[in-house]
Amino acid sequence: YLRRGFLDSAAEEWLAAAQIGPDARAYLGLAQVAVARGLEDDARTLAAAARGADPAKQSAVRLCNALATRAAARAEA
Repeated sequence: YLRRGFLDSAAEEWLAAAQIGPDARAYLGLAQVAVARGLEDDARTLAAAARGADPAKQSAVRLCNALATRAAARAEA
């Protein structure tokens, strides 16, 4: 759903997955939905939760780093 831009459906699916068993994949999916919606603070929180759930998950690490870089760039502007 996310790849095709159906953000509401993607959010529902990831929320359902997180309720069953919150894991890095579910948190990362929710973080990606938050990014797509422009909810940077929520995205950072969810990406950090994904990284905390699985520190070896490179996609979570990359998203955390990208969001931190964007936040730093905004703070400098």
